Amino acid sequence: MSTRRPDTRRPDTGGIVAGVLFLVAGILFLLDELDVWTIRLNYVLPLVLIGLGLALLIGWVVTAASERHH
Repeated sequence: MSTRRPDTRRPDTGGIVAGVLFLVAGILFLLDELDVWTIRLNYVLPLVLIGLGLALLIGWVVTAASERHH
C-alpha cells in the first residue's frame, strides 16, 4: 500500500506572473497588429512595473498568510 503525502508546495508565483505578463503582452501586440488597439510604447514599461509590483505584493501576502496558518 502506497502512502502519498499531500502536495504542500506553493505555486511558483514568479512563473505564473511571467506567464500572465507574456500572455497579456502577446494579446496587446496582436490587437495592435490587427488595428483594434494602438499601443503607445511609453505606456508599456510603467504597466510592466506596476504588474511586477502587484505580483510581488500578492506573493508576499500569500506567503505571510500561509505562514500564519502553520
